[in-house]
Amino acid sequence: VNEVALALAPSASSGITMAGRPSCPGSTDCTRREGALMRSASACTQIARDSGRQGVSSAAGGLAQHRTGKQKLSLALLRSYGFARRLELSLQSALQPRRALAEPCSILVVRPDHLGDLLFLIPALRDLRESLPDARINLMVGPWGHELMQRSPYVDEVMTCPFPAFTRQPKGSTLAPYRQLLREASALHEWLLDVAVIMRRDDWWSAMLVQTAGIPCRMGYGIAETAPFMTHRVDYVPGRHEVLQNLVLARHLERLLHGDAEQDEERIVPALELARTAEDTWAKRWLAARGRNMDLPLVAVHPGSGAAVKQWAADQWAAVVDGLGLSLIH
Repeated sequence: VNEVALALAPSASSGITMAGRPSCPGSTDCTRREGALMRSASACTQIARDSGRQGVSSAAGGLAQHRTGKQKLSLALLRSYGFARRLELSLQSALQPRRALAEPCSILVVRPDHLGDLLFLIPALRDLRESLPDARINLMVGPWGHELMQRSPYVDEVMTCPFPAFTRQPKGSTLAPYRQLLREASALHEWLLDVAVIMRRDDWWSAMLVQTAGIPCRMGYGIAETAPFMTHRVDYVPGRHEVLQNLVLARHLERLLHGDAEQDEERIVPALELARTAEDTWAKRWLAARGRNMDLPLVAVHPGSGAAVKQWAADQWAAVVDGLGLSLIH
């Protein structure tokens, strides 16, 4: 008979933040960008509120017939800003050429989500490290993900950013996310990153962030909300598991750097893992003290969620436990 441990995830520490880095200086370039952002802020925010949670329905490139008038206006403004910034970066590149994209390079992987999606990201990080052993891989997550991801042996540094749409806190002013974007972009610019990979399909705020920071190669999904900010776009396949989505995106970057031929995406075999720590010893003692037979499989049930829309009813959890014939460890 399997046993079930009821456990809550540890709270994430704030870790390395970028908030202490210099804010955007008062240059003409920065002021112009700030003005462009602020003029479109109110309408762009509508994407986050009304359309941001519709990423699945728009995953194949955006279903325009389902968008409201405000959403269409927001998308038009995002595309306009993305086009103007691409043009500006192209002119800057012509005047001050950067080195060609090649190994070793500095990569920024961005994933704003919480515990589950960060665990699903680990196979892609492992794949990147194995394929690009000399690259510097930086990972940007929310403060809630720092404690987990700093254990990963596949990244060189874990940065944190309180992504506005993922803090699970009351929303502030409409302009606050854009002022934060300018501060974070100024800090990112100092890292002289070569590549940014936006792992979440509808994360237009992060896509705008890496473009505003001037990162020359930007890879993500060809979703309507994020595509204007990308230099390289990959198809998002609705219904494909998120672990595989992440791995396919990582493989596209590897092919871009290596120039390899297309790989059979159906042959990708993902493997989840979590770095071992001293906490394992504590967990084994905790289980042994409660009569846990270490020779039997262990199933962990996490009956909780960070948002009501994801919350499963208690009686449904109980039905699963009873249906599997599991005994609980309290």
